[in-house]
Amino acid sequence: MMAAAGIVLLGLVAIVTAVSPNNLVPSGFGPNHVLLGTAAKFAILSKTGVSTTGATAITGDVGVSPIAQTAMTGFGLVAKTAGTCAGGGAGSCATSAVVTGLLWAASDTSPTDVKMTTAIH
Repeated sequence: MMAAAGIVLLGLVAIVTAVSPNNLVPSGFGPNHVLLGTAAKFAILSKTGVSTTGATAITGDVGVSPIAQTAMTGFGLVAKTAGTCAGGGAGSCATSAVVTGLLWAASDTSPTDVKMTTAIH
């Protein structure tokens, strides 16, 4: 029993030490992981639009590109003025009562448009 428990423990230690620090995917286990780059910061990221029609609760940022902010429907968007979005940058974004995060679109003012183009490609 003692030897078996030691083997299991060593196995767990091996898995923990094999985790990639950037992606938290165990190396050597399962399919290859995908590096998401700047897209990883979004809970939802779409090229064609995002809609909600009922009770919705989204935690994280929502983004659309290369389309306009009007492609996000049903969210009751409230525009934030340039310079008041995350990071204090000059770009614009929006908020919504159903999203804990910000809503971004390629039609927002620069540099938000560049941020969206980079994330979607």
